[in-house]
This record gives sequence, structure tokens and C-alpha cells, in this order.
Amino acid sequence: DVDKTLKNARVELKTSPDAKNKLREAAQAVGVDLSAFILSAAMDRAESGLDKLRRRELSNQSWELMNQLIAEPAQPTL
Repeated sequence: DVDKTLKNARVELKTSPDAKNKLREAAQAVGVDLSAFILSAAMDRAESGLDKLRRRELSNQSWELMNQLIAEPAQPTL
């Protein structure tokens, strides 16, 4: 969990005043500070993107295995 780890790394970003106001308003609506809100949203997006990448890699590995099994079928056992 992000809130339970030592926080000594820093991330900075520039945005428009309108975007900052919208983010601040959304953070207040869910009861967290702006940094926590942005970090939570970014971590959710990072996990989602990494999950999609992992599924795609697994699909490619499965495809290669299937092609190998078709090209080199196992010998039947009696």
C-alpha cells in the first residue's frame, strides 16, 4: 500500500490552474489531500497498464507454445 511505505522520493509536474483546481476539488470530494489523490490515480493507472502488458505477453507466449505443439506434436502413447 502506498500510504504505508517510507516516502522519500519526489515527483513534480506542471499543469494548468484549471486542471489543478479540478484535481483539488476531486481530492476534497473523496477526503484526501491533492498529493494522495494524484498518487492514487497514477498508481491505479500504472497497475492497469502493467496488467495489460502482462496479459499480452502471456498471450504471445501461449500463441508460440500452441504453434510449437502443432508443428511438433507429441508422440502417442500406448
